Amino acid sequence: MIMGCWDARIIHRPTFEEFRLLNFSSLPKPKNDEIFEKELEELTKSGSDLSISDVQVGQKVRYHPVGGGMQLTEGIIKEIVTHPEVVGDTQKRVKASKEEPRIVIENLNTHKETAYKLENIEEILK
Repeated sequence: MIMGCWDARIIHRPTFEEFRLLNFSSLPKPKNDEIFEKELEELTKSGSDLSISDVQVGQKVRYHPVGGGMQLTEGIIKEIVTHPEVVGDTQKRVKASKEEPRIVIENLNTHKETAYKLENIEEILK
């Protein structure tokens, strides 16, 4: 029954040697290749171009919350931590240093304070 409506018989199965001899370099470049490369670059670049000197206590910022993926939220910078200490509403100890400071941000929706790395901050708002 199957053979009558669709030829399922294998007449010739290529060998690994035949596949190796195929030349795929002559195929045209995919049209979406440049768009994909641009999108990949945007996704893989780390956070924003902010440095620690750009952020100050009291500034309103847009940032990626922990576990929020690509989601953005807004908050106020409450503290810049440059040494290990317990911070935020969860009272977690952060491994901050002068080279890798943590920024304590109060979420404008929940009013909870949490420490974030600089790369989580997307932009400073006015």
